Amino acid sequence: KLILLDSLLQEQNPDMHIPSPFLAAALLVAGFSTAVSAGLPGGVCSIEGQSCEMHDNVILIMSGIDSLAQCRLLCEDEATCTAITHYPVDSFPFSETCILFSSCDTLNTCQTCTTEAGDCMPLEVVGLCSSQVEGQLGENLLQFLPDTENETDCRAACLMEPGCVFYTHHLLSDPVYPGACFLLSSLMEPILIQYSSF
Repeated sequence: KLILLDSLLQEQNPDMHIPSPFLAAALLVAGFSTAVSAGLPGGVCSIEGQSCEMHDNVILIMSGIDSLAQCRLLCEDEATCTAITHYPVDSFPFSETCILFSSCDTLNTCQTCTTEAGDCMPLEVVGLCSSQVEGQLGENLLQFLPDTENETDCRAACLMEPGCVFYTHHLLSDPVYPGACFLLSSLMEPILIQYSSF
């Protein structure tokens, strides 16, 4: 479960309102500490032309799903889903079909299908559960990734890094830390928050 940081912090500290000029985001990934999934076999997040091998790991086979994005949403709504395989309209024998898996230990060749790990799905699908929050950097810094293009990539790196519970990403346009992605084991005080108007 992902927790929205500004709501949580404001609830715990109703008087806290510290404007900050940075455009960074921090994310709490509860339950991901050291038990982070490595994705599909081989540690990849997404692969084309390969499908999860079907056994008792199949949660759902749904036809009429014409896009990978729709398939991802089905996985998001299913607590035990850890991987998906989507077959577009030109696939055979499945066509416009989404299959949800509880595990994906083996991959097999398929025609024009795409397979993704559930915890590696793009943020534009599952939604950003982040806020303009930044904490002190110190012993909590696990890794620094320079020139990170967007928050999606920073979040994905956090999910793959053992011990990462928060991240802070600065936009490429940031004058001080352009594209900086900091992977963190904890959020240390002082904590700066910039509340937006929406």
